Amino acid sequence: VMSDKTNEKPRWRAKKCGRYFYITSLLEVRPERDYNTTTDIMYYRAGNYFRKAKAAEKVAGQIKEILINSKAE
Repeated sequence: VMSDKTNEKPRWRAKKCGRYFYITSLLEVRPERDYNTTTDIMYYRAGNYFRKAKAAEKVAGQIKEILINSKAE
């Protein structure tokens, strides 16, 4: 996987059939296997693709805080 920025280390991606975690639309963390499907690629490109559940849970918490503190109506 190549990075868009020069001198930046490529982001981790699971090997074929390897496990990763993603955040659902309900802000729940779920495990998944990477079969290089359109969904796997979409999660990876969007940054919703984590090596460890703890990392995904941390980001889900940050998203929840943003939504709780949002002033939008």
